[in-house]
This record gives sequence, C-alpha cells and structure tokens, in this order.
Amino acid sequence: MSDRSTVLIVADDEADCRALVGVLSQQPTYEVVGPLVALDALRFCAKATPAVVLVHVELREITAAELCALIRTRANGTQFTSLLFGPPRHDRATAASALAPPDGYLSHADLMTAPARIEALARQAGQNDERPIGYYRGRHLEARFDRVEVIVDGVRIDLTRRELALLRFLLTFANRVLRRDDLLSHVWHNENDGHSRTVDVHIRRLRMKLGAAGGQIQTVPRVGYRFSED
Repeated sequence: MSDRSTVLIVADDEADCRALVGVLSQQPTYEVVGPLVALDALRFCAKATPAVVLVHVELREITAAELCALIRTRANGTQFTSLLFGPPRHDRATAASALAPPDGYLSHADLMTAPARIEALARQAGQNDERPIGYYRGRHLEARFDRVEVIVDGVRIDLTRRELALLRFLLTFANRVLRRDDLLSHVWHNENDGHSRTVDVHIRRLRMKLGAAGGQIQTVPRVGYRFSED
C-alpha cells in the first residue's frame, strides 16, 4: 500500500459513484477507499490525509464545500488533491467552488479521463507547496496581487480576473516550464472541459497587454509556457 496513492471517495449512495470506483480501481497506482459517508470520511481523514479526495456534489448531511473545508482543517497543511464529482454543469458545484474551491470538477461524462485529470492535479498540488507569489518586481514588470495592481514600465495595466490568475501562476513558478494541463487545472480548475486552446488564447492576450514584459512569457513547443527572468 505504501507504493500506492490513497483515493478517498465520499458519497451518500454507492450508486452515485459505482462507475467512478470501477475506473479508479483498475489503476495499479491507486488504493481506493469508499465510498464513505461524510462523517466516516472525516473520521478516516483524522487518522491520515489521502492523496486525493473525491466528493459527490450532492451530500445529505453537509454540503460538499463544508466537507472540503473540514478535511483541509484536519490535514494540517498536508497537500492533497480535491475534486467534486457529479452531473455536468451542476449548480451546487459552482456554489461549492465559491465557498471552498476544490481543485476541479469531474462530471459523469468525464469518468474515463479521471485518472489523467487526477495525475495532472496531483502534479499541481506538489507545485503548490510554494505559496502563490504576493509581490513581484522584475525588469519591466511590477505586480502587487493583494492590491490587484500590475505595472509595466511605470504604466498601470488592467487585467481580467483570469489573466491576473494566469500571470500570478506564471510568476510564482518563474523560469519553470508549466504544462498546459497544469495551467488549466490551476487557473481554470478544468472548467473549460480541458481545451488547451483556451490557455493559448489567454496567453496571447496577456502578452499583448503586458507589452515589454509580455515578451518574457516564452512558449515551450508541445509542452506549455515559461515566464523567463533571464
């Protein structure tokens, strides 16, 4: 078991996650626990933090957002990946994301891609051991994310919420190559159904707005992007 990652599945009814359990159980790298109801899941997490927690969006005794928040409290800073799952375009998933953002949402239509999605998010969780940058100052760019303020060569630049999140992620891991999947997971939480073209479009817009600093966002062919400080 030490060579396998524990995946905890939380759901009130086995029927809600039977297909998901089946897909994940076929993966030799996963040790699937559950489905457990919310109270049993919390008891399990009090003893050990799973690598991945999958929470059905409809729970009877507690909301998915509240459960995710409680599990994070019990984790005491230990990194893990959290995903809500359920029907496509579920209103409760949007509400949960606003209250206690999970790392993404997995719809019933995405079950066959679940292992790849989880692995991509786990890579991101490993990167997130480093806190998102709050302040950055470089050759052309100065950014104060707590003030939502971005300045290029002395001129303030207006960015959308998504562009700001994208820039912050690039700067947090400056000089590192970031895969498109990592950008999708962190900035979009896979809300765009995995279309990497979305990343390319936003990178192009961000480059244009940043002017001289935009040239520091480098394309790594067939992989992703890097913000270069060289």
